[in-house]
Amino acid sequence: MSLTEWQNDRNESWRRIRVGVTGLAGIVLLIGLASAMLEQLTPGPAPVAAAVNGPQAKSGEADKEPLAELGVAPGAAGSSGETAPPKK
Repeated sequence: MSLTEWQNDRNESWRRIRVGVTGLAGIVLLIGLASAMLEQLTPGPAPVAAAVNGPQAKSGEADKEPLAELGVAPGAAGSSGETAPPKK
């Protein structure tokens, strides 16, 4: 391979890399713009915040017994006066 062919191949490779990187940057820019526009158009809290906070509970009940509401309160099974057998 002669020197000019090698330089042409190298230039072609760099051109392809530049085109690819430019394309990726353009796609990232478009996704960012679309995300920003959709965020402005969406009313109310973000879906992520709603998923983290859970469904809106009644204000009085949530403060009283959140574990009992789920059925996982410690001692819920033995609350009728029964004691657990001693550990060995």
